[in-house]
Amino acid sequence: MELVRQASDLPRPEAPVPAPSAEAVRLYGDLRFEAQRCAYYHGMRARFFDSFGKTISLVSFVAGAGAFSSLIQGVGPLVSVLAIVTAFFSGLNLIIGFARKGRDHEVLRSKYYGILVEIEKARDDLPKLREIQVRLLGSYADGTIFLSALDMMATNRTAVSLGHRDYLTYVPWNHRALAHVWSFTGYYVNGKRPAMGAPVQDPAQAAGASSPPPVD
Repeated sequence: MELVRQASDLPRPEAPVPAPSAEAVRLYGDLRFEAQRCAYYHGMRARFFDSFGKTISLVSFVAGAGAFSSLIQGVGPLVSVLAIVTAFFSGLNLIIGFARKGRDHEVLRSKYYGILVEIEKARDDLPKLREIQVRLLGSYADGTIFLSALDMMATNRTAVSLGHRDYLTYVPWNHRALAHVWSFTGYYVNGKRPAMGAPVQDPAQAAGASSPPPVD
């Protein structure tokens, strides 16, 4: 009787956890890449608008102060030039709204990072991954126009962060310099990206790789 009781007290082996389906693996890789790419893209846009907006405000302030000083000193032509500069940059900031655009992109960046967290939680759950896929596709309907060169820079950065350095697409220096103001539409139509569900390197291996190309 004691032997029977001892045998019943032994821990039972746990049932094996079923492996995720091939479709779940593929969809997880697809969604993870897309969400991270969008987060990087909007992060770069947010930093650009924030920096440019602060620069515009500084130029307007300096030009306005110079115009006021020149007016007091009676330097007529200089007053006109500085007044025009002040009016131009102030009007540019008013029309475009650099600070507002920076905040908008920061909100989008946070949203995509939130989606990325949900993707990680639903890694092996195909129905939940499909729900997230619908939401991710719906998020593209906000009217955001992706600039091609900047989008490819975000794609490269995502590929590096996920350990897919073999899928980098070269972005010329002049495209990187103008990435925030010119789209270069059609130039990156055939840009490379990892196959859906491609294996991801261990983070330690990815960190040991050579430094990523300049993407910011």
